[in-house]
Amino acid sequence: MVAFDARHSCFFIQVDTIQGSLEIVARDSEPRGVMDGAVFQLGNIYNICFGDDYYKFFCLSRGASTLPSVSNATSATVSSGKLETSAQYHLGDMVTAMQLGSFAPCSVTNIAVPIPTTLIPGICGPQVVFGTSHGAFGTITPVSNETYLFLKALEVAVSSVVPALGGFEHVTYREVLRAGQERGYSRNASFENVNVVSSGVFDKRRKRYLSRCVCSGDLIESFLTFSQTIQQRIPREAESRIKSCYFSMNSTLGEFFEHNDLDNSFAERSDAYLDECKTIGDVNALFSESGLPTLPLTREAVNEFLQNMQRIH
Repeated sequence: MVAFDARHSCFFIQVDTIQGSLEIVARDSEPRGVMDGAVFQLGNIYNICFGDDYYKFFCLSRGASTLPSVSNATSATVSSGKLETSAQYHLGDMVTAMQLGSFAPCSVTNIAVPIPTTLIPGICGPQVVFGTSHGAFGTITPVSNETYLFLKALEVAVSSVVPALGGFEHVTYREVLRAGQERGYSRNASFENVNVVSSGVFDKRRKRYLSRCVCSGDLIESFLTFSQTIQQRIPREAESRIKSCYFSMNSTLGEFFEHNDLDNSFAERSDAYLDECKTIGDVNALFSESGLPTLPLTREAVNEFLQNMQRIH
């Protein structure tokens, strides 16, 4: 079983039907106040999505193979069952209801949650819908690493042309700092200059509250409202970021996303240099296999992709 708590976040609970006992075998190490959540399985990974009382969204993951069976449940300890945060994002509204579901049209006799893989490539699981205390509704769609890379590059490119509201940038707004939580010295450049070793410590501390592995569909879909001139500029910017990201990667996509800030850490390389490194061919092979638009990205291809994306919610 999975249990949520308004003070102690979430737990995996092992039920021993013979002894008539319950035991916590995995838990979140952070004291997050869960309002509501949903659980689904992708392959051998259990994913727990929830909103907390600080208006944030989190996704915690645990491998199914690591969950103890009833026979060896007595040897399991809470410390050995830590849930890993795989995604985090500031929503700006309190989630009061969350469950597996979809806002897309479907048959009333169909009890299964539809997975719209025919519209968008790379959707790898059922959608999660949520409602908030201010009456808003939203959809969370799990996607593959390749689709995430494509969407994230578009998001960063779109945010570069959208003026920051009152100087408050999108990436800063989405950080998961709580009220009263200190940023520490992470953004004080003078400390990094004084002690080179401390820069690594401060950078690691800052990564704890950066948004991770989540894209804003609303921001990306605003591309459809831009003028033709801006729509032609954004695909070029997104393409450059995709190539730079792929050039910088020396591991799997999943590991790269886990250890890099994709909003800020794209390598600064010229398109000519990246073309000489055969980056386009590698990216196109990856995207073509995943059914995504290939490079060079065009305004028409991005338009079609985003129009289909709107149809799934």
